[in-house]
Amino acid sequence: DEKIQVHLDHCLSCRHCERVCPAQVPYGALIDEARAYLQPPQKRFKILAVDILSRILKKNVSRQILGTILFILDVTKIRYLARILGIIHFLGLKRYDELLPFKTTLPFNFIKKIKLTSSQPKRTIAIFTGCVSEITDQKTLLDSYRVLTKLGFNIEIPKTQSCCGAIALHNGNIKSANEAFTKNEQALNKKEYEAIIYTSSGCGATLIEYPNPEFREKCYEIMHFINNHLPKKLKAINKTVLLHTPCTLLNVCQTENHSYKILYRIPGLKLIPFSKKSFCCGSAGTQMLSHPSQADRFASIIIEELKEVKAHYFVTSNVGCALHIHRHIKINHLSIKVIHPISLLAESLLTS
Repeated sequence: DEKIQVHLDHCLSCRHCERVCPAQVPYGALIDEARAYLQPPQKRFKILAVDILSRILKKNVSRQILGTILFILDVTKIRYLARILGIIHFLGLKRYDELLPFKTTLPFNFIKKIKLTSSQPKRTIAIFTGCVSEITDQKTLLDSYRVLTKLGFNIEIPKTQSCCGAIALHNGNIKSANEAFTKNEQALNKKEYEAIIYTSSGCGATLIEYPNPEFREKCYEIMHFINNHLPKKLKAINKTVLLHTPCTLLNVCQTENHSYKILYRIPGLKLIPFSKKSFCCGSAGTQMLSHPSQADRFASIIIEELKEVKAHYFVTSNVGCALHIHRHIKINHLSIKVIHPISLLAESLLTS
């Protein structure tokens, strides 16, 4: 009935309950199946725009078209004018506009900026880019590429890869999620790839639970993968960092310690872990769009801690968390940069 539907809709799927459950109840799979059973996938979202967005992100062509349109709107200042004139607010897209970076870039444009730094690659690995990251977080992808090539790896980015399927899966569209699984396995599960690297833990939490065990075993969170390959000397960064641990990194990927270990090695970096380690920031996939008031309450707690510690950087390993907190940083007029931990490492490693 409606009461249980509302109750389940408010679940963030952070899966902390699953991690601490002594009976090892597979809650993540159960909630996905329940959402698929209770309501048809096309009616899962309370906001129509979220449903439309998920369908666009699913397909490579439509995603690239969206990214290109956003890029043109930014370059021509049309997006800025639409914001000033209140057109974005009138169309009900204010929250979407606030979640986007000030300037978007063309999908896969970061590949053009890549310059290989190693003449003798050790091994070949593939990078999973992620649908949202391609448009909103190309700095992380570029820094990942640069760090990995600096360490001697040969990198490939298969263009036939798709959205990981998380949005569809967590909103009850099992069929669409399975299509994404198949497409990514065909693109990424190749013998020449020793590892499949993901930068966003939200994507990783889905990739490491794909049905194919051979595929799952190749998937690595980037900080986890490079932890044993770093040189001893790193350049100092004299900044204060609030390190956030996304729910997916903590409860599903369970590789949260690697970011700590690597960043602690950077001289001069004052690393402050977020005081509430198992606390969800509120982004929770599409929850920040479908349940904005709930998401904003969670984010406000993180913002208060950012103000208190006077951090220069808010560092997180999930693109959804990054977009959500960056929106609140802009709203509160704070001069704090939101970055992935790999970007801090790139700053230290590539200039040392």
